[in-house]
Amino acid sequence: MADILDVAWAAGFIEGEGTIGIYKRWGSSKEGPTLRPLIRTTNCDRKTLEVLKRLFGGCIGIANRVEIDKWGAAHRKVRYYHYIDYRNALWAALALQPFLQGEKRKKAEEVICFYRDRRYVYAYDPVKRCPKLTEVLKYGQAS
Repeated sequence: MADILDVAWAAGFIEGEGTIGIYKRWGSSKEGPTLRPLIRTTNCDRKTLEVLKRLFGGCIGIANRVEIDKWGAAHRKVRYYHYIDYRNALWAALALQPFLQGEKRKKAEEVICFYRDRRYVYAYDPVKRCPKLTEVLKYGQAS
């Protein structure tokens, strides 16, 4: 079960190593791109990202990247990424938002507003969806 300290730690980690926002996703939609709320974090340590997955769900993938050093030599570095999208991004943004600062806080609010302005989300209760976030949501409302 997630407690406030775990979510506060995750907010700090995402603040430094992640991105939050609403991005265009090009797919097979006949109307063109769809909007995709997304929280994504990249790191070389998979175990750290496993903690985020345990807290918020989502997926972990591998992003191989070649980096060129100052002498022009290529080095392959394995990086892992964790992402939470769509409604799971909403639940995570609700939990993280009280602990975020500056631009990341504004982006989390954008994700929340993106869903707030859609009617079908009102039928979903975040506390029923993610009971482990009950304490965090109460804490966020009290501040």
